[in-house]
Amino acid sequence: MDSEAACKVCGRLESVMKRCTRCRRVFYCSRQCQLRDWVTHKYTCVRQTEGNSTDRTPPKTDTLSTTDTRKQYRDDGTIFTDESGTAPSTRQSHHTPVNFDKALRRGKTDEQKHLDVCSPVDCGGSGSRTYLSDNIYMGDTPTPDLSQPYDQIIVKGNRDKQTVVIQGSWSGEDIFKVIASAVKIPMNKLKVIHKGKVMTSESIRSAIRPKAVFQVIGERAEDEDGLDKRDIEIMMAQLHVDRNEAILALKKKGDVIDALLHVGSK
Repeated sequence: MDSEAACKVCGRLESVMKRCTRCRRVFYCSRQCQLRDWVTHKYTCVRQTEGNSTDRTPPKTDTLSTTDTRKQYRDDGTIFTDESGTAPSTRQSHHTPVNFDKALRRGKTDEQKHLDVCSPVDCGGSGSRTYLSDNIYMGDTPTPDLSQPYDQIIVKGNRDKQTVVIQGSWSGEDIFKVIASAVKIPMNKLKVIHKGKVMTSESIRSAIRPKAVFQVIGERAEDEDGLDKRDIEIMMAQLHVDRNEAILALKKKGDVIDALLHVGSK
């Protein structure tokens, strides 16, 4: 029985294993092995409960112990589920094929290219002075020094109104970073309007004065709390979707495999 419960990909037998909840025949030692095997396993995976009167799919987050044979065949779980219960379609799709192995190798390559790149958690949480730019969180938002000259402006947008401190020495680009961080709108999608005019990094500096009102337009970044950052990166890299679409899919489906298949089938 132990050999049957060994990881299909690497052959390892850990104290805690996961098993595919559709076919209930394949075991994995880790999330990485699950992802690597799914690209081929999905074509042979057949739901064990097909033909039964009740489909008792175990919770996706359950784990099993290789030291308890009865338990591993009763209370098991993995991230692999397919709500449709049907075999993969043979028709061609215009969507980019999901390359799981490439996604796993991706790691933190993009983050290592720029020391200022970080996640909301890495930079101090959702309340930190970070901003999104081209789907990447940046941590180079300037911090005001209240001992130096500054102005307080009013920023309105997305049914919100707040006061933002703008240092007198900041450039127009710095001001956009601070506003993007305050309103949680990606900088590349942020539109700032003052007195009916669309501001640019060149024009906004001259518009700053005490209590000046600025209207912002743009889709607010989705909250990432509770999600694995690696899953978001995989979604964006493999399906070429923006961060918000990846986050919404992960929240809806509950895991990266289901989210990838859900978005990829659209």
